[in-house]
Amino acid sequence: MTADRRVRIATCRDSAEAAVIRSVLTGHDIVVHISGEHHAAMVGMGAATIALDVWVDRDDAEDAAALIAELREGGAAALADDEIPADDTAERADLVSPDGALVRSPVDTLTRVGRNKRMVGAALVGLMLQHGTAHLSARAWKRGITLAAVQIVGWRHFVAGNVVFATALVVGAVVTDVVGALWEIARTTTVAAELPAARVAR
Repeated sequence: MTADRRVRIATCRDSAEAAVIRSVLTGHDIVVHISGEHHAAMVGMGAATIALDVWVDRDDAEDAAALIAELREGGAAALADDEIPADDTAERADLVSPDGALVRSPVDTLTRVGRNKRMVGAALVGLMLQHGTAHLSARAWKRGITLAAVQIVGWRHFVAGNVVFATALVVGAVVTDVVGALWEIARTTTVAAELPAARVAR
């Protein structure tokens, strides 16, 4: 697939969805390139700014977009036989009904994995760097900037000798940042059926 023949057909929400889309397209013999995929493991503000665009050859664009749309609708038709997870019995029982029908798309499981990784990253960055960075990593820009400003005001009061008030501001900002970011990630991480439809972008 040469650069002049590539078309962008979708943008992944996170690295978990990117892994699923890569697996599905590759399983259908479609060569795929996901820009920024290897950098998306970054935590903090950097990861939030990386676009995970899905690129395929223009001849495969229509089929690839249809597969991604099917996957995001929660259907099993997009999955090749060898792509259905074959983990332990408990895992498969959650995915397959007694008559063998897929009752929940594997993308939902990987979406939750991606959500949990984002939560851990947000909590770590919020506790270590502070200043609203947990919200910034969760793409809640306005709240992140507001919390950063509150914490800076707290530091200024600390320098001025208002230790009690300063401590309340700083600790409150950090706790609000971490807890709020975890809630934001949980709220905005959707299952496959709620993800935006794929379309060819030329």
